This record gives sequence, C-alpha cells and structure tokens, in this order.
Amino acid sequence: AGIDTGISFQVKVMLDVKDAGKIFGQGGSVLRRVQHVSGCTRIHFSPSKPGSDHRTALLQGSAPSIVIGLSMFSLLLCGEVMKTVSSISLLINKKHVGQI
Repeated sequence: AGIDTGISFQVKVMLDVKDAGKIFGQGGSVLRRVQHVSGCTRIHFSPSKPGSDHRTALLQGSAPSIVIGLSMFSLLLCGEVMKTVSSISLLINKKHVGQI
C-alpha cells in the first residue's frame, strides 16, 4: 500500500499574471525554491502574452511533490491573511475529464 512516488504526473494551473509574478519571484528565485522544497522535477511558467491577464504553470513530479508545490503556491498567494482575490484554476485536458 501507500503512494507510488515513482509515477510522474503533470498538472497545469492558470494564475493571474500578478499572482504568477509572486510565485516566480525576482529572477525565478522563489520558483526555484518551491521546486526544490516540493520535490517537483519541473515547474515551468508559460511566457506572458501581450493583452493576457493569465499565465499557465506546469508542475511535474510525483503526486506528493505536486500537492506540496500547489500548497506552496497557495501559501505564497495568501500569505498570513486569507484573501479572496487570488485564485488558482486547475486545467484538465478534455480527454481526461471524467477520469478524475
């Protein structure tokens, strides 16, 4: 029993551009720390597009590492005071809808 950490997953989330900037940090410093602490094998943000108010982040790794990475995203966005302005949207490929 237990969680098989040998299986690699990918999760895409969509964030507001301002919130993505908080997670990315200056020169990617915060993002590198999140990747290291969470154990994700890769965390990558899509390039910003002119006129778009959202960016997509891709997290890759074991299920536990992705859960930790998303939890860290939430903590970075909310800080000590819970606010309702920030949101993270989980993006699911339409061929996988209904399997989750």
